Parts: sequence; C-alpha cells; structure tokens
Amino acid sequence: MDGAKSSDPVRLVIGAAATAGAGLRGAIGFGLDVARRVPGVDPVLATLEDRGTETLHTADELADRVLHAVLRKVVQVGLLEVDITAIVRDHVDLDVVAEGIDLIDLADTVIEGVDLPRIIRESTGSMSSEAVLGVRSQGMQADDAVSGFVGKLFGRSQEQSVERGEG
Repeated sequence: MDGAKSSDPVRLVIGAAATAGAGLRGAIGFGLDVARRVPGVDPVLATLEDRGTETLHTADELADRVLHAVLRKVVQVGLLEVDITAIVRDHVDLDVVAEGIDLIDLADTVIEGVDLPRIIRESTGSMSSEAVLGVRSQGMQADDAVSGFVGKLFGRSQEQSVERGEG
C-alpha cells in the first residue's frame, strides 16, 4: 500500500448501517409529518404508536425475565464449580472480620433470648440433695475420664497418673 490507511471492514459496515439508519429515520419522519396532515390519519398513527409502546414494554419485560433466569442459572452453576471456602480462606482476612464482631452484644442477645434467671430458679428449687450428690459423682467421673484422656494424650500409663495423683 502506498502509505494509505487500510480500511476496517467492520467499521465500514457499521458506518454504512448508521448512515442508512439516519437516512431512513429522516425519510420516515418526513413521511409521518406529511401523513399527519391528511385528515383521519393522525388517530391511526396514535394507535400504532401506542401499540408500539406496549410491544416494546412487553419485550423489555420478557428480556428481563430471560436475563434473570439466565443469571440465576449462571450463578447456580458457578457456585457448584467454585470452592467458596477456598476463596474465603485465600482472600479474606478472617481476623479483620472477627474484629468487627462484638462478642458482648452477641452474648447479650443470646442471653436475652433465654430466660436464664427462671431456669436457675426452677433447677435449684427442684434439686434435692440426692441430685446434687449425683451431679458431683458425675463430675468426678468426668474428671477421671479427662485425666485418663490427657494421660493417654501425653503417653502416660495409668500407673504413672495414679502416682502423680491424677487418677
């Protein structure tokens, strides 16, 4: 090529379509202006325009419904394909999130939902001394179980635990 800029076919086609569209719009506008001067045509044009408005509105509603259905499906498939837990673990600073949680308010909310004073009154009022002994006995058994577990965890035998007073 002798220094001339090469033409982009896509831009040429779009430019031609835009030019043709502008010319067509001008011709239709001129035709409508002429037609409106003919007696009895204006009401027909108004009816056609109203019908066009309704059709465009219906098409918009249909496009919205289709778009929402497609979006729901895309999100649903995306959630099946993406490991959200890994994304959170890799990209979210959970310490910053935890700092934003007010544990005191959370605890207050939970306690407000439970009538703790009533539960304490009812439970202490109905407990007999036998029940208290039973709870103490269960507590000692639980303590023995925890000691045994800790002993096993640290590789101590039952005899060593007894010698140390742990069992």
